[in-house]
Amino acid sequence: MLWTAYKTALDDSEVAEGDLTEEQTKKLEKFRGLLWAKKEKKNILTDEVEGYEVVVTPVQAAWNEKKAAFDNAVKEYNNKRISAMNSDNALVVQDWALNGDLYRSQVRTANDAWVSGGYKNEVDQMNAYIDQVTRRSLRLMKAALIGQFDAGLEKDIVSGQPYYRTLPIPSGFATGAGWTQFTFKEDNKDTYARSETNA
Repeated sequence: MLWTAYKTALDDSEVAEGDLTEEQTKKLEKFRGLLWAKKEKKNILTDEVEGYEVVVTPVQAAWNEKKAAFDNAVKEYNNKRISAMNSDNALVVQDWALNGDLYRSQVRTANDAWVSGGYKNEVDQMNAYIDQVTRRSLRLMKAALIGQFDAGLEKDIVSGQPYYRTLPIPSGFATGAGWTQFTFKEDNKDTYARSETNA
């Protein structure tokens, strides 16, 4: 099968190494260290180190906290707006009419607090850099291709056999020339059909 050849090429191929520069490696380590840290896991009885766990740094913790506050402000704003648009309750509608700007202001304030106290832009830039540099890896590209290929696998509902759906190309094959012609006229009706009744 053709898809077997594709699967073999994906499974058995090796991608070329794309080593990062020393500067990129140092920058990645710095940014990851600012966002996540390794913490020793000690036995509470013996104080022996039994391993490490990854924990959020103060920078990432502040980002998480301020983002949660921003999300809550946005949800409250949207809920108030939706309620006013779909409510027969006059108090709900009047609340939005009088306090809508206040709810919107709370969203802006939460966003400003996220930017100034939650390292919003800095963390976003660090994550963008990490993604940009590591995304160039051919291993990630191959993994994405394998993921797309595997997503197309289906199973026959009768036999349970796996297969990859195959579509005819070109798509207009049914209207192309070269097909056997078949015509049916009204006077052919008696040739192809009959009816019968009984008591």
